[in-house]
Amino acid sequence: MKNTHNPVSNKISLFDEIHNTCIDCHECQAECAFLKRYGTPRAILSAKDSSDSAFLNLAYECSLCGLCGAVCPVGLRPGEMFLEMRRAAVLAGSAPLKSYKKIMAYEKRGTSKRYTWYCLPENCDTVFFPGCALPGTRPGKTLALYQYLKTLIPGIGIVLDCCCKISRDLGRTRHYADMLSEMKSFLLKHGVKRILTACPNCHMIFTADGAPLEAISVYVTLIENGPPPGPTADGRTITVHDPCTARDEPVMHDAARALARSKGLCVTEMAHFGEKTFCCGKGGAVQFRDPTLSAAWNDKRINEVDDRPMITYCAGCTQALKNTPPVLHILDLLFDPDCLATGKTRQSKWPLTYLNRLWLKYLIKKHENPAVFRERPPAR
Repeated sequence: MKNTHNPVSNKISLFDEIHNTCIDCHECQAECAFLKRYGTPRAILSAKDSSDSAFLNLAYECSLCGLCGAVCPVGLRPGEMFLEMRRAAVLAGSAPLKSYKKIMAYEKRGTSKRYTWYCLPENCDTVFFPGCALPGTRPGKTLALYQYLKTLIPGIGIVLDCCCKISRDLGRTRHYADMLSEMKSFLLKHGVKRILTACPNCHMIFTADGAPLEAISVYVTLIENGPPPGPTADGRTITVHDPCTARDEPVMHDAARALARSKGLCVTEMAHFGEKTFCCGKGGAVQFRDPTLSAAWNDKRINEVDDRPMITYCAGCTQALKNTPPVLHILDLLFDPDCLATGKTRQSKWPLTYLNRLWLKYLIKKHENPAVFRERPPAR
């Protein structure tokens, strides 16, 4: 992938657009603790010196969830400006990356030789990309989903790797671009055309920067081809949390709800869903910079649940929202039919998540005989 981002020029143009177009209506402030703290996007630009490193680093308090853009009456996307500020901070050498050592180490492991595995059968043109969190928290269900996909798409492969959205969100543009480019080059070289994503974060990455690879949500595939057979529930009422990275994916929103209904559930919506969904609190890795801002999003989401079981299709969100009434992943419904009755499902926590990923890799290596395989080489 050719890196076309110029943090300096992009930052300046976004600054100008927001400063000249923002009408200080406070719609975005009404929903966001970060903007309540600092003001409207235009007010932030007016009060700060764009060449000041402290100003650029302010962007690390933004969750990058995109809700500000979803409610903006004049069509601005301030979240994109805050991401460009992060990129500019990294370019200037002032980014507070020491605060993110833990999550950067998580990403580094995810792209390492030890944790990655590319398994491509003969004439493979489609691969399943489960991401990092799902194999870590639900390795058995990840494997069950892969086995079911093989009945729907003969010749499908699987790629255990990390999309590097963490680096993208932290503004580490060069590293993100290099890692994604290396992955894409290998897949394209071996005839892969489509990636079935189970993680909305990965889906966002491949949709935005994965071309010419086509990104398709595995949940959409399951609706189009039929979910795995199994018992249905008793018509109880649940609600659905849409991850903020899927904010602009209405087809994915519909697929998640259709899967829930296919299991006999009645779906009722929270006040904020779909395009205007709330962040779970983990967006932009804000919890490492300011836990109070992260908790503010978490509280807003919890306050709308109203004691209903909540279904989502992001493993990271199930971890962040663990203190609410039962929070289940859509795969829990498909492969653990008793989870709604008990309100519980098996979801591993750190550090077992790392062992789970190694276990999943071991099982795939043991039982598959791919035409093409590899562990990812070290980053240069």
